Amino acid sequence: MKNNSDQTVRMISYIFPGDRAEEFMAETSRQNETGELDFELIEREFGVVYL
Repeated sequence: MKNNSDQTVRMISYIFPGDRAEEFMAETSRQNETGELDFELIEREFGVVYL
């Protein structure tokens, strides 16, 4: 996981059903690599909210 913030963050563990963890990691990795962060997509597709 990459911290894209200037602040110290805490990671909250979340258990994804089925293959959702793999899909979540792939999507967040893609967004981090391209710099095209879409927090709304992550929340809508995976139910993960960035605070």
